[in-house]
Amino acid sequence: MTIDGATLNFEEDILGSIEVGKLADFAVLEDDPMAMDPMKIKDIDVAATIIDGKIVYGQETFQESN
Repeated sequence: MTIDGATLNFEEDILGSIEVGKLADFAVLEDDPMAMDPMKIKDIDVAATIIDGKIVYGQETFQESN
């Protein structure tokens, strides 16, 4: 959820931006989607997924370093 969505839900204190103390759900991608052919974005591999600050999916090397 973006900051605007969080504000509409009165949750801007805990959601909506990546800051210390806020909940964050995001994915770490293997490539930069802004620097590639838009038609190939669907082929980017996911290196890790973080939900509420916890790694729920990721390569072993990524998990061991955190």
